[in-house]
Amino acid sequence: MTRDEFAQRLDKLRRDGPVFVGCYLLMVAAIIFGFRLLIHGPLGLKIIAIELPLILVIVMAQPFVLKMGVKILLRKQGLLCPACGKPLTKPPLKLEGNTGKCGSCGAVVFED
Repeated sequence: MTRDEFAQRLDKLRRDGPVFVGCYLLMVAAIIFGFRLLIHGPLGLKIIAIELPLILVIVMAQPFVLKMGVKILLRKQGLLCPACGKPLTKPPLKLEGNTGKCGSCGAVVFED
């Protein structure tokens, strides 16, 4: 990939990122709504045996969903190092220093 292609991919990531964030926020809203229903719902605490495990699964799944979602988004944009698979968008980012190498493994990323 060239430096121009990298810049274009970063721009596309900035456009697609809000969609991912919106989906994540929907998941957080579902958790809040679930807790609200659990406590103040029409059946009150009578349905705790059904809803509580479901809400706990959603809460426990959040970090994994977020990490997998970010990785899929970066893979889709081609912003993972071809050698080690680490994101090219987070520090230590030696690409900013015009070296054209991955900050994690040192593999050459840019073709000049």
